[in-house]
Amino acid sequence: GLTLTFTNGATSDGKNAVIKLTGTPTTNINVNVPDGIEKTYIVDNQIVHGTNTVTFKTTSGTGVKLAQGNKYTLYSDGTNINLAQMQQIWRAVTTTATVQPGSAILADTSGGAWTLSLPASPVAGDIVSIVDSKYTFDTNNLTVGQNGSNITNNNGNLIASTEGAAFTLIYSGDATVGWTYREK
Repeated sequence: GLTLTFTNGATSDGKNAVIKLTGTPTTNINVNVPDGIEKTYIVDNQIVHGTNTVTFKTTSGTGVKLAQGNKYTLYSDGTNINLAQMQQIWRAVTTTATVQPGSAILADTSGGAWTLSLPASPVAGDIVSIVDSKYTFDTNNLTVGQNGSNITNNNGNLIASTEGAAFTLIYSGDATVGWTYREK
């Protein structure tokens, strides 16, 4: 993980107004703000996640999981990091991946069918947006993997097979319903 520092009278990364995260980690990453700090952060998450998570948090808090490519306004209340605003940045994905809450995916199945797994351990209000960017879901289905949570009241994966499909899933907070469509 990375712990932001706050040094009185000296330049330190914890004092930055904008933090750009980069790299390609091989494990889950926690960006830690010391407990007791009250501050607002603008975070540009350019970390290539792979199957790993990136969480911006206080040392003892649970924090906010960040989606690859998104930009955030976060604030620390001294106990935890809270989400004030998220800017979804659409990114192209062409192969099996696991996404984080807030992901906006231009899914390209023109090279063959693959699986996009939803975030593990979602909380009420988490969203994932998906668009058939090449209009090929009808010939090469996209499987939306449940990753441990129901999707639309079913204990199984969602198969997107409609050419040009575009939808946003939102986690309902109810384990039986699980992920549901934002627009119906």
